[in-house]
Amino acid sequence: MLSQIYSGRDGDAEIIENYSQAFQKLNDEELSQKCIEAKKQGIFGVHRQSLYLIALFKAAKDRDIPTHLDVQQNGIISFNNEQN
Repeated sequence: MLSQIYSGRDGDAEIIENYSQAFQKLNDEELSQKCIEAKKQGIFGVHRQSLYLIALFKAAKDRDIPTHLDVQQNGIISFNNEQN
């Protein structure tokens, strides 16, 4: 699966924040590797994975680390062939 729709639930913001804090502790190379691993794994439609991918996307974007991940405001999370 290359995409899924994220639908928010109570407690999501806290989980995303926890992931974000963990990503902040990584150096750029480690964070880049997380992005590569996420694409290799693909999207398997689990809600918790959406939270992980949202936090990963934000962390990579904040550091200008290339990723094939796209998180849109309408809740669609997907991988594409272009780097963001």
